[in-house]
Amino acid sequence: MVNPPTRNRNQWTLNNTTNYLERIAILLMIVNGLGQLWFPSAYNHKRSRHFKICDEIFQNPEKFKTDYSEMESKMKVFVYPDGACGSSNGQLRIDSVHASEEFFFNNISKSKFSTQNPDEAQFFFIPLNCLQLDKLPNIVEEFFYSLIVKYSYWNTDSSHHFVVACRGSFVNAIEQVPLLVNHATRIVCSPSHGATATTLCGRARTLPQVQQPFLHQAGLINFKNRNMLGFWAGQTNSDIRRKLVELWQNDTDLDIQNSNINANHRGHFLYYEKFYKSKFCICPGGSRTEGGRLASAIHYGCVPVILSDHFDLPFTNFLDWKKFSVQLNESDVYDLKRILKAIPKDKYKDLQRNTVKAQMHFKWNSAPKKYDAFHMVMFELWSSTPPNQIFSQQPLLFDD
Repeated sequence: MVNPPTRNRNQWTLNNTTNYLERIAILLMIVNGLGQLWFPSAYNHKRSRHFKICDEIFQNPEKFKTDYSEMESKMKVFVYPDGACGSSNGQLRIDSVHASEEFFFNNISKSKFSTQNPDEAQFFFIPLNCLQLDKLPNIVEEFFYSLIVKYSYWNTDSSHHFVVACRGSFVNAIEQVPLLVNHATRIVCSPSHGATATTLCGRARTLPQVQQPFLHQAGLINFKNRNMLGFWAGQTNSDIRRKLVELWQNDTDLDIQNSNINANHRGHFLYYEKFYKSKFCICPGGSRTEGGRLASAIHYGCVPVILSDHFDLPFTNFLDWKKFSVQLNESDVYDLKRILKAIPKDKYKDLQRNTVKAQMHFKWNSAPKKYDAFHMVMFELWSSTPPNQIFSQQPLLFDD
């Protein structure tokens, strides 16, 4: 009796595994194709969000594209080496409200804008992240004057120098150095001012404040699952916040809570889940720098409602905030519910759609990406301080 030919077990396994993987790949291609056919907006959004901008949220999209392209090809920044030490212990401290500051220091060194040749630079960055907090504000002034004495670039063109700060202590220390305030550009986190505060003055720009990583994925264009009219939870550390809680904490359409969100508690997750379920996320002014809620609202696709008389929004020179936010005075808190309910459904859909499309401009990445928050900050610097514009060629060691 002739035995049947034996099968090479390894060969059989390999062939069958290959066939199995090929079938899986074909199935995935079919599912992907059907997904693009059935849900084109979702696929197009994911595919394009990092490669092109949404014209609708820009004041002048064509000018922005032209100027942005020029910035990419020409902008060079010299970082003064005396104060640059990178992030603490080589790691980004992104678990605090000062994350934007850390991201910027990390991104500037990795970006193509950075140059070690000051003669080819149009801009000069004065880093402050390595200064000791317990010696502020005197150490900021001392450090600054040591730079302008050691290097000649400040006397050549002070207007193209800039500093970046998100910590309130750094911002306050910078404000006490007249030369910095009057001549350099200050890029600082937006203070959500109290009633007695004033808006940013002088050559100041707003740094988008954010606390990353986000606990949940970015919200997509979604109208059906947002059943709550408006949401806010936080500390009542300002008059407008106290009034907001007093008026609306027991309302059934507005979810308004006076609560301290603990990052180590399950309530922290529930807090951010409410951004998904709300149509509008209230961003009231506070008593200190507190802009992270604005970026969180945009990240989760919740239309931000700016409820403040003094709030310095980022990128106001080129973004059209009216296309993806609602801006109210503090006196509107009494009619908040009526105002939000009066927004037409089609208008809300446009706002929510544009909020999602604005997400890429408020996201910080460990390695900078085109059109992200880092690049938008650099563009604001580029566009607001033209590189060929020299404000002063006179020595500026001291103000009159």
